[in-house]
Amino acid sequence: MRPWGVTMALVVLGEVIVGGSHDPLAGTTVVAERGGGAWSDGRRLVAGGLASVASGGLSAFVEIDGGPWDYAAGSLAVREAGGGPPR
Repeated sequence: MRPWGVTMALVVLGEVIVGGSHDPLAGTTVVAERGGGAWSDGRRLVAGGLASVASGGLSAFVEIDGGPWDYAAGSLAVREAGGGPPR
């Protein structure tokens, strides 16, 4: 996993509307829009389960000391790519 990246999200009334993550070391960008899907470098993402999870780079992601700002964009990307917690 990369040690750092840039993530931004627009949250309105507690709901993530749009978000994006950029990994400058790998040169990849993931963007998602509620109801509009999740995309990585121009291709639509389909996930089985945060940005690396949605793009298939990781099976899972755990961060011990993260805040909501750390998860907003990635969680939207996972949802828009069809992933989520096991049912």
